[in-house]
Amino acid sequence: INAEYMGLQYVVMALSHSSKEIRRVGVDLCLVMCDEECRKALYYVMPRHPLLLSKLFHVFTDFENEDGTTMQLQAALPMLTANPHMDILPVFYESAQQVLDQWLVHYRSRGSHPPLQFLSSFMELLSLSVHHHHRTFNYHHGPCIFKLIDLIALLWSRPAMLPNSTLIAINKGILSVLHLSDNSFYLHMVRQEVFRGILFVFSESNNLITSSILTLLHTILQLQINVLIDYICTLWFRQPIPASPRLKGNSFVKQLFQEQLIPQ
Repeated sequence: INAEYMGLQYVVMALSHSSKEIRRVGVDLCLVMCDEECRKALYYVMPRHPLLLSKLFHVFTDFENEDGTTMQLQAALPMLTANPHMDILPVFYESAQQVLDQWLVHYRSRGSHPPLQFLSSFMELLSLSVHHHHRTFNYHHGPCIFKLIDLIALLWSRPAMLPNSTLIAINKGILSVLHLSDNSFYLHMVRQEVFRGILFVFSESNNLITSSILTLLHTILQLQINVLIDYICTLWFRQPIPASPRLKGNSFVKQLFQEQLIPQ
C-alpha cells in the first residue's frame, strides 16, 4: 500500500506542475489507473490521499487549458471514481462542490457558462455518482446537491444559450436528484424555479430533448413527488401565461398532471 500511496503523490505532483508536458504525464498515469486491477489496488489507498481527488476535479475549473489533455482527464474521471471507498465520498463531493462554487461565481459575475464540454462531462459524472452512491451506500452530500440545483436553475433560465446535448446532460443531473427521496431538494427546485425553463421548451417534437423532459415528468409522477407535481400543475394550469408555448393542445403527460390537480 505504501508503494501505491507514493505513486499517487507523484501523480498529484505531475497534475499540479506548470509544465504542460509533465501534466500530460500525470494524465497518462491517471489513464493507466483506470485499469481494473489498478483500481482494485487503489481502492484502500485513495482515502489516505484525498488531495488526488481535488486535483482531478481541478480540470473542470482550469478554463485556460481547454485542450485534449483536459478532455482526456475529464473522460477518465468516471472510471477512476466508479467504485469508491465509503471514506472517500465526503472528499469527492466537497471537491465537486468547489467546482460548482467556482462555476456559480463565474456565471453570476460574467454571465457566461463554463465550456460546453466541461459542463457535459461534469453533469454526466455527477449524475452517475449521485445515483450510484445513494443506491450503494445510501449516501448523499446535501451542500453539493443544493449547489448543483442552483447551477441547473441558472442554466435552465437561459436554455437558448446551450445546445440540446448539454441540456440533456443537465437533465440527467436532475433525474439523479429526483431519486434521492429528499423533500428539501424538491423544495429547493421549486424555489429556484428549475422546471419553469424546462416546461418553456417542452413540445411534442420527436427529439432527444423532448424525450429527456418526458423522462423527468414521468419520474416525478411515478415517484409521487407531490411538491413538484403541485408546482408543475401551478405552472401549467393556474397561471394565465402559457408555461409551454410550444405545446399545441394537451399532451398525454400534461393530462396525467391535470388528473393530479389539487383544487385551490
